[in-house]
Amino acid sequence: MAISANSLIEDVARYLSDYEEDEAYVHWTKEDLLSYFKRAISIVAMTNQKRFVKKTEVKLVAGILQDVPESCESDVTVYGMANEDGVVTERARRTKIGLYPKLGRPVCSSRVKSDTYKLSSYDIDESNPRQIIVDPPVPEGTDATLIISCYQPPVVTSENSAVELGADLESAVFELMLYYAWGVDIEDQANRERSNQHWNNAMALMKLNLEMQQLAKQVAR
Repeated sequence: MAISANSLIEDVARYLSDYEEDEAYVHWTKEDLLSYFKRAISIVAMTNQKRFVKKTEVKLVAGILQDVPESCESDVTVYGMANEDGVVTERARRTKIGLYPKLGRPVCSSRVKSDTYKLSSYDIDESNPRQIIVDPPVPEGTDATLIISCYQPPVVTSENSAVELGADLESAVFELMLYYAWGVDIEDQANRERSNQHWNNAMALMKLNLEMQQLAKQVAR
């Protein structure tokens, strides 16, 4: 199920008594509520990263260093080379590959032809986890694709955005939006208490959701 930014923005505005037929979004603008939605989605997604681990393609470039796509934030896993149909038929093997010794190896001297390049092994650069080290080096002119998976957090661009997060977490997003809304005026003791309560509600909902997921796994075994 997709969680709609528009729907949550309106629901939160109604809860805040800031949504009437003739006058709406007076104390909290749509832009404000959209920013709260973005932050709430970010928090909920981080605590449910597995829902946003997706496969993606990496077009190989000459050399041993391959950049992880910008859409990937963490949890990079390399599957292997894609065949003509875009399917990985052989899982790549991760081994410890020394980076600096490879830098001295000319790419053009590789014994692998560009049209038959085959990945032997790979590693993730410890000093820069956004780079994949491949062996053998990719020759110039190679047209090949590596399939990886990674955590790709949802992107909210406008009030028309929708995020595939699930109905089970919609309430947590709602509570977090209220946390930010009441947190604007932190000098007001009552508002600060309201804000803190909504934060606690959101954390309790996410904890309950995690416990339900773990219970479901145990039942399925």
